[in-house]
Amino acid sequence: MEQYVFGLHIRRELLNQQTLTLYVSQLSQYKLSRKRVGGLKLEDLPGLEALQIPGTTDGQTKVIREGDNGVAYAWDLREQKWDKIGEVVDGPEDGMKLPVLDGFEYDYVFDVDIGDGEPIRKLPYNRSDNPYDTADKWLLKENLPLTYRQQIVEFILQNSGQGGVALDSSFRDPYTGANAYIPGGSSSMSVVSAKPTFKHIPKKGMLVFDVAQFDGILKKITEFHNSLLSDPVKKDLSLSELEISRLGAVIKILKDTSHYHTSRFADADIALLLKLLKSWPLAMIFPVIDILRMLVLHPDGATVLLKHVEDENDILMEMIKRVATNPPLPQNLLTGHPCCD
Repeated sequence: MEQYVFGLHIRRELLNQQTLTLYVSQLSQYKLSRKRVGGLKLEDLPGLEALQIPGTTDGQTKVIREGDNGVAYAWDLREQKWDKIGEVVDGPEDGMKLPVLDGFEYDYVFDVDIGDGEPIRKLPYNRSDNPYDTADKWLLKENLPLTYRQQIVEFILQNSGQGGVALDSSFRDPYTGANAYIPGGSSSMSVVSAKPTFKHIPKKGMLVFDVAQFDGILKKITEFHNSLLSDPVKKDLSLSELEISRLGAVIKILKDTSHYHTSRFADADIALLLKLLKSWPLAMIFPVIDILRMLVLHPDGATVLLKHVEDENDILMEMIKRVATNPPLPQNLLTGHPCCD
């Protein structure tokens, strides 16, 4: 009888231990599902494989899931690698959290419904960003027409509480003629005294100008070509059908960023661009400057351009000389972009 009771006692102990283990396991899984890092569930954060994707700006941060923790990394543009910052301490009792998209923290992440049965798109935005730049990059990323640009800008300003900002009437987009958004313009919002912050000063790391309105560029070049063609004096400066076709091919290559590692440019493509930069009237070269700006960001494009520069003369210096004489603003400003890139 004593042996039977002792055996029953052992079985009860084993049963209780198994139940306890199962309970602890379920409790751990529940806590993990409830844990939040940077305003996002830990289980929703990207894994270490996300560090294989290069960053876009120096100091850009990304939160990665490592085991039961979220770890912050910052992009080192000079070394082209993600540097580990440390573990992100967060919890469900923390205060207001900023929204996170793809591991990045933003002031706002808007849901955008473009209709036509399309899925809802996520539009991230920080208050320190220029909404025009944000709109351009987002439209390119989502493969949407740039004709939506102004609507997206107005949507951003309205939904971020910046609906009263002013547009500078003295500056117009060289392609669309639209006014530009000027940060810090008059606003109906109340102003709270605070220590000023600056986005670009002091500048750390590299700054590149990697967004282009390719459709607008080609349209403007075609418009200038037609203008030259109708001018008896400048008719010889107009383009041939083959040259127009080649410019379209160049822009097609530049638009396809996913194949930058395999796409190539012909020597004739670069020679055509240099010819236009040297021969076209100063007021007409800004769309060609924009193509050159994007070309230097393409691996093969930069290589072929360098070959032409070494064989002939420094086209960048030639451009600077041209636009520095009684400089028109768009040409002067745009020339600085390829020099920077």
